Amino acid sequence: MSIRNFIPELKNLTRNCTIPYFINGKFQKSVGKEIDNIINPATEKSIGNILLDDNDSCTQAINSSKISFNSWSKSSINKRINVLIEWNNWINNNKDSIAQMITEENGKTIDDSLAELERGIEVVKFSLSAPHYLKGESSIINNNLEILTKKQPLGITAGIMPFNFPAMIPLWMIPLSIVSGNSIIIKSSEKCPSTPLFLAYGATQAGLPDGVCNVIHGNKDITSQLITNDNIEGVSFVGSTNIGKKIYDQATKSGKRTQINMGAKNHAVIMPDCNYEDTAKSIISSFVVGQRCMAISVLVVVDGAEEIIDVIKNKLDVIDPVKDMGPLITKESKNNVINNIEKSLDSGAKIITGNIEKKINNGVGYYMEPILIDNVNKDMSVYKEELFAPILSIVRVPDLDSAINLVNSNQYGNGTAIFTNNLYNATKYENETNITQCGVNVPIPVSPPYYSWTSTKESYRGSHYVYGPSSFDFYTKLKTVMKKPVLDNNISTSMPTN
Repeated sequence: MSIRNFIPELKNLTRNCTIPYFINGKFQKSVGKEIDNIINPATEKSIGNILLDDNDSCTQAINSSKISFNSWSKSSINKRINVLIEWNNWINNNKDSIAQMITEENGKTIDDSLAELERGIEVVKFSLSAPHYLKGESSIINNNLEILTKKQPLGITAGIMPFNFPAMIPLWMIPLSIVSGNSIIIKSSEKCPSTPLFLAYGATQAGLPDGVCNVIHGNKDITSQLITNDNIEGVSFVGSTNIGKKIYDQATKSGKRTQINMGAKNHAVIMPDCNYEDTAKSIISSFVVGQRCMAISVLVVVDGAEEIIDVIKNKLDVIDPVKDMGPLITKESKNNVINNIEKSLDSGAKIITGNIEKKINNGVGYYMEPILIDNVNKDMSVYKEELFAPILSIVRVPDLDSAINLVNSNQYGNGTAIFTNNLYNATKYENETNITQCGVNVPIPVSPPYYSWTSTKESYRGSHYVYGPSSFDFYTKLKTVMKKPVLDNNISTSMPTN
């Protein structure tokens, strides 16, 4: 259901089906000439449109954030915490509506949309620990000298959203930024713009002052205008590596602090001593979801563990792409995946199960079956490219050392996993792989919010990790103060002359 169905005042504002902006606590019409359709990927029907070149609204959002920061940054931590508590209550009371928005624009199943929202809510709850993480330190240097540190709000922050998690990613950024005393501007995905709007609206309903959280839309020029503006102090991004690098270069050249979370090619290494039944279930749950940067996309089968392939294949036969998975986000995305698979087949790869030509849901929607591809090597496009689809490439290696070398030589560094019942194998893999999010018999080693997300290599650029304790360092600047006692006879009542 569109955001128009949940907020009465939008019925007239969005009569032409154009998604508005949310600036200074109010929805406002977009003004521009470049229009993009919002397509439901499950039905292939247009559900609205979005204007992508509204430079004036971007400027308004920055000005609104600048004004609101001056007062919000001086508010008490108790006030900020109370707003988050009320916002958390509002989100929980509107779960079903938010899930419907996600599903309509993104195509996820309702259950998956609700699960995404729950992961975002976890970050809101973690943000309530701000009083602990925003504390400074102090110590005595000598009898006459004390030193202390203060964590002060960073300023205006910006968050650039992906399409695949329109609720979770804003909830990675908004609560941590505002509880630290900042204002924030969210630039939504043009494919899934409604959910961030609704969340920002809910924050104001919970008592967040107008202008502390603004939401805009736009193309790459709007993004550039936002992240290079002198008033923006920090930029967070989640999305593809190509775009992430460009945003990082622009933002850092403009002197911004950055959190740039990018693409992935996550490997799962299968040892002969693993539990095949449990391992197959874990692998399937982590790759059929497809459009996640932490999905497993490469199955590294060590010599002797080939049985896992048949176990996975048999379990895939009962998966319904419509009921259990959801579609890819666009027709172009699906065609790109098929093109990369066909190029790899021409190079010697072999599909074990799944059919790239099969019509699913009577050919309506951008659905794909789970595809299991064998005989893959690291020169093939299905291995090199982040396909963002339910595709699992099988690479066979002779031993654990070869598996570790394969994983370490890959350009990406988001996540990896090993499946084994051997403590030596597990410890060796944990210690020798250069991927900084590692799972042992865990397919998607995503840290809970009280730990930070620690990706590396071509999956990350920046000064601080997203969410967790590191995020409080990202959203604050550290001030050091040295104090010397003032003796009574040295106190001056006159104004200093310089």
